[in-house]
Amino acid sequence: METVLVASSRAPEPGPALYGNRVGEELSFARFEIAVPPAHRAGQPDPRPHAPGDRERHFLVTEASRFADARSFVGAINRRLAAHPEPDRPAALFVHGFRNSFADGVLYQAQLQADLDRHGAIVHFAWPATPSSLTYLRDIDRALASRDALARTIDLLASCDADEMILVGTSLGAFLLMEALRTMAMAGHDPVFAKIEAVVLVAADIDLDVFRSQVDAVAARGVQTIAVTSRRDRALGLSAALRGTRRRVGSAPPDALAGLPVTIFDVSALPVGDSYRHLLLARSPDLIRLVRMVHQSEDPDARHDAARRLGATVRAGAADAP
Repeated sequence: METVLVASSRAPEPGPALYGNRVGEELSFARFEIAVPPAHRAGQPDPRPHAPGDRERHFLVTEASRFADARSFVGAINRRLAAHPEPDRPAALFVHGFRNSFADGVLYQAQLQADLDRHGAIVHFAWPATPSSLTYLRDIDRALASRDALARTIDLLASCDADEMILVGTSLGAFLLMEALRTMAMAGHDPVFAKIEAVVLVAADIDLDVFRSQVDAVAARGVQTIAVTSRRDRALGLSAALRGTRRRVGSAPPDALAGLPVTIFDVSALPVGDSYRHLLLARSPDLIRLVRMVHQSEDPDARHDAARRLGATVRAGAADAP
């Protein structure tokens, strides 16, 4: 069973789904309990069920509820921290990408938590993307409209009992995350940045020139940015073509990002089980295995060595990628 804590800029709706695809007037909060199918293996495709769903094969929502306000939401985060004590008491925030319905995002979040074996204080930020490729340009506007809501979510996470935070954005969600952080940096949220251990961008759908201004602002606050990239990402190739550019941050070769304050993990050689080679965390068992290797090392020296081997592995594989 996985608990998914949600902060959302989507408009609340009645019914068990709680949220739809419309933009909300204010930030709201919810909790979902998700049953993990016994047959699931890390990186397996598509946890989305067709009604009524099969508990043996599908990720299924077993309970859903709203939080009354931000205070009760922070209280739930603190209870998760107390129930899953770890060194340095970390919290994490995940921002989903393009073409995600609310249900898609919550179920993928549950899959990631199960696959990465991370069960503590993890918050899923749900912005009003739509489950259609035809709404890509509109989703860019919706991402921008969610900057303030995401910034407030990051503020709330920083106010909880965690000693440090890891912020993760994937695809268009990486763009939204960096835009929110740049806004916060310009506004002087220094106590928040002091708690951020790292910002991780996976398959980031961000223009290179825009990224330079974003990452410089974040680095100036002493925060490390990590970009997980793949030159084989077909979805980012389509995004670049739509915008009349050659590449996006998540599909750029390391030399295109040279000189920027960012650590690059080029995973071009690792297999990804979707046709667009874009869902790196959800569809790459090899990458999941390597990330778990880092986090499951209990002592600092072993964790440092595992991180070094992760970097060496992806760099060696990338050298052989087309």
